[in-house]
Amino acid sequence: MRRRVISTHLDFWVDPAVAFRALCAGDGPAFWLDSGLGATTGFSCIGTGGRVVTASSGGTVSEWGTGTRYEQTIFDFLREEQAGGADVLGDGPPFPLGWVGWLGYECRAITLGTDRTRESRYPDAAFQLADRVVAFDHESRTVILVALASSWAGDAAAWRDETTDLLAELRGRLEVPMGEAPALPHEPHLFNSEDEYIGMILECQRRIRAGDAYQLCLTTEISAKVHPDPVDTYLRLRRLSPSHHGGFLRCAGVSLLSSSPEQFLSVTSGRRVESKPIKGTRRRGTTGEEDDAFRRELVASDKERAENLMIVDLVR
Repeated sequence: MRRRVISTHLDFWVDPAVAFRALCAGDGPAFWLDSGLGATTGFSCIGTGGRVVTASSGGTVSEWGTGTRYEQTIFDFLREEQAGGADVLGDGPPFPLGWVGWLGYECRAITLGTDRTRESRYPDAAFQLADRVVAFDHESRTVILVALASSWAGDAAAWRDETTDLLAELRGRLEVPMGEAPALPHEPHLFNSEDEYIGMILECQRRIRAGDAYQLCLTTEISAKVHPDPVDTYLRLRRLSPSHHGGFLRCAGVSLLSSSPEQFLSVTSGRRVESKPIKGTRRRGTTGEEDDAFRRELVASDKERAENLMIVDLVR
């Protein structure tokens, strides 16, 4: 049977941060696609539970908790799962449900055919099936319950009623600001030593001089022996680093917290792809004269022009 996305609108508003704490307590699969603190446009979506799959370095996919294994890449698995799409019934958010998760750097071995330089202790990719979602329309201040089901009956109806009752109890509550984060009991650990990192910088400069690239961005890993509550940590993050593209993913025993001012890619149902980077850009001015001044500043800066060239080439 073809999938159907059904939705129902609630007649009250709930602060997404308050709902997040209530819905995502515990350690089960959960996600929050967050439009940010004080958002007045766009949607935020919170979901819990559902199937979970992880990808291994051997190119297989495993279903978390069941032991089921698929002899295919994560991309082939998702392509088969999403085949045929879904019929969207009613006026729901621009998110037709499906799989939510992450793709690790190591997936480039599949997409680009490059060699693996290290084995991560985390899954190469992890996704959870979002078949029950609470969506928040920030412009109309409307809460929408969305489900992947044939109708509001059985399990779908039970989830709708339980979630409505829980959210009704949260109506009017405000997020309580988090206190200061506890101090780290140990010094953070850098994956690369200072000498190793300087060597990587020199190698990047050599590659640029050789014409292999015109800009390279190094990344490294910093770890610390702490066990913070992921929900509390994300609520602190969104206050300390506000953005309109925040994300919390708890999946396969890993919590991934993200905050970005940029929209990397969005793809519409009409297969229109859009990217909104900020490299090599300036904010809009309040007057035409201020816009012109920002424009001249960008043109006069070698660094900003290089950033803009790099990001335009990446998007293309």
